[in-house]
Amino acid sequence: QTVRDHDDIIALGARLLKDRAFASDGASRRQFARRSAARYLEAFDVSKSSYAGINAATMTLIAGDVDEARSFVAERLRVSAGGASMLSAEDSYYRRATQAEAHLLLGEIPTASALLADAIQTDPSNFVIHAGTLRQFEMICAALGTDTSWLDRHRPPPAIFFGGHMFSSDGDKRLQEMLQSEISAAFDRIRPGFAFGALAAGTDILMAELLLARGTELHVVLPMREDDFVDASVKPFGAAWLSRYQECRAACRSLRLATFEKHMGEDDTFAFGADFAMGLAIRQANILRTKAVHVAAWDGASSGGVAGTGIDVERWRTTNLAQTIIPFPEGLRYRPNRSVSSSQERPRTLKAMLFADVAGFSKLDERHVQAFTEKVMTPLADAVHRLPNQPLMVATWGDGIHMVFDHVEDGASAAIALLSRMAAIDLVNAGLPNHLALRIGAHYGPVTDTRDPFTGLTNYSGTHTVIAARIEPVALPGTAYVSEPFAAILALRAPSRFETDYVGRTDLPKKFGSMRLFSLRARQTV
Repeated sequence: QTVRDHDDIIALGARLLKDRAFASDGASRRQFARRSAARYLEAFDVSKSSYAGINAATMTLIAGDVDEARSFVAERLRVSAGGASMLSAEDSYYRRATQAEAHLLLGEIPTASALLADAIQTDPSNFVIHAGTLRQFEMICAALGTDTSWLDRHRPPPAIFFGGHMFSSDGDKRLQEMLQSEISAAFDRIRPGFAFGALAAGTDILMAELLLARGTELHVVLPMREDDFVDASVKPFGAAWLSRYQECRAACRSLRLATFEKHMGEDDTFAFGADFAMGLAIRQANILRTKAVHVAAWDGASSGGVAGTGIDVERWRTTNLAQTIIPFPEGLRYRPNRSVSSSQERPRTLKAMLFADVAGFSKLDERHVQAFTEKVMTPLADAVHRLPNQPLMVATWGDGIHMVFDHVEDGASAAIALLSRMAAIDLVNAGLPNHLALRIGAHYGPVTDTRDPFTGLTNYSGTHTVIAARIEPVALPGTAYVSEPFAAILALRAPSRFETDYVGRTDLPKKFGSMRLFSLRARQTV
């Protein structure tokens, strides 16, 4: 047997080309789609499998040939629901979803919608595979010029960012019950499947309890170390809140910390934690092709600082995503989220930090130094100089590059620009080994700006600078790996420009522990 006799191997190559098509746009997308369609057709000719056949038809459509795609579905593809009782829930889902896709390609949307609903019922909680289908259906609708609103009823439950004012446990019980009733009614309308937020005394914990009672996945996001957070935002509001905090904490699906070091008293840390949770909710919604919603219990007043419910409300409004405001009862005592004061003269500020180097540089010898500087580092420097928003600082050593930006989206733009420029360099023509490749690590977090006593220039130092430096060596050559805070804040601030794909929990060098890492890429339109 040859490789061409193995439809699974052929289909794998077709799937990789399909992923390239979905990650591209314009002529590049059509080219990859055409190649993918050809490979899927090879697999179909060998196996006659409906999986290979439906993908051959869809990728033919994405390549720009509507008539050929529809002709293939009508004349060659046969998708039967027979034998579904013998299949696993996931296989049964795919069988029915394939039928739905076939009817969608033929423009028969009512039938496609009914079949998709039937498919989802066979494996109702497998939201990841539902999202994959929705993404493909969105691509088909775009290629056909068809409205996608009919897909909304098939989307997974929304992801929410939740929160509100803190209040003491001895507050007016009637008002607390009224607030609880309003929150419960809001959740009945939204029907969230995933929730991201903190567990401060008052509204946060009240919402978390109601979410857990509904069976919603609760993901707790704290701005700082847990003991510091409890001391600042739970214990001062009454002993009753601590036990309720602990119960929610024990029942949550995950716990994330925006910062790991001892809290230094900045209110910015609370704002960072809230932004982190917002970004996680938005990113979850994007992955699952569903809605992101902010649910806040707010009194309508400005927070009067850099953190608080009012700030969260305003920040979310900049996203133009759905928001539900529950009036916070007048008379229910609360205090604004304030951290303990700090004597630190120069509080930390949030920055995006990049470290980059060229994999393979250490194997170059002296005859390569001049060419490397002129043909690699000089074009990379030019790419940085062309950025609309310049870095606050740049430091280089050999093949190493370190940059700091005020905003995470500017750091992401720099990473993409560097990777693009590196990929365009003709290394062989430059007299350099063709295995050289740029790799980048990036992180977003609070750092301290200091004056370098040797150069007189500003440096940005601290634990979070080290995190970015530790990510860079584990990035695959030719890629940029970013931390979860970087990915989440990017989803909050620039979702239309960038995407991040989960790589996995990765061990960092020098015994720095492990982190959830993500690969960064420019976002392509459907």
